[in-house]
Amino acid sequence: MNDLARRYNIGGPLFPSSSSTKKKKRNKKNALAPLTNPIFPLTRTTTATDNPFIDDNVEFARRLRDLNVSHHLNVVHEFPHGFLDFGFAAANVAEYNIEIINMMLNILKQSASTSDAIASESNH
Repeated sequence: MNDLARRYNIGGPLFPSSSSTKKKKRNKKNALAPLTNPIFPLTRTTTATDNPFIDDNVEFARRLRDLNVSHHLNVVHEFPHGFLDFGFAAANVAEYNIEIINMMLNILKQSASTSDAIASESNH
């Protein structure tokens, strides 16, 4: 979250403040609504039904909603995950990464077309 806050110049409790009273007052003021920055982008989050941290994603979406930030939470079934940065290790790993990326794109396309349903990748 600190990287996101730095990128969009969001002040508040995410950053340690110095001991100066003026800075403390400014940081306290910014901490009241740190995500109301007008340049905060549309936020799209995708998570899987079997993700052990799904409740964190739902809580984050709820907080964005409460702050009137445009957002969309996608919940998909059997969403692949892992490390896609090891394609350099071997040709077969790179091919597997490409398959996973294509599978993820298909799931996201299906999910976008059926916003009320839970999307999943077919096993065919």
